[in-house]
Amino acid sequence: MPKIRAMKTIYDIYTQEKKALQSEDIEQAFALAQKREEAIREVLQSDRGQLEKIIHLREENKKLIALAKELQKKIKEELKKVSQENKRFLGYKEASKVKSIYGQYLNKRG
Repeated sequence: MPKIRAMKTIYDIYTQEKKALQSEDIEQAFALAQKREEAIREVLQSDRGQLEKIIHLREENKKLIALAKELQKKIKEELKKVSQENKRFLGYKEASKVKSIYGQYLNKRG
């Protein structure tokens, strides 16, 4: 019975980690991944007969990795867009500056 409970706990952690990745909460997902890893190690050390369940968890782990990679790609694209926008705005800033060769001789107040 404790082994079944351990497997359920691992699956519950997996579910929470999946939700964290989907909501883009990276810190929580990382903490849950570490917690899940510890729980899997405990199960592996306690009983090697849980192979089928471990294989199922491995497949679920592949899904989590895919979600994490999607999130990583999305963040990378967003950072690239922000960088491009910053360059564009700097260009506008430079282009909008009025520089006159007679500026020192003109009264700016009218």
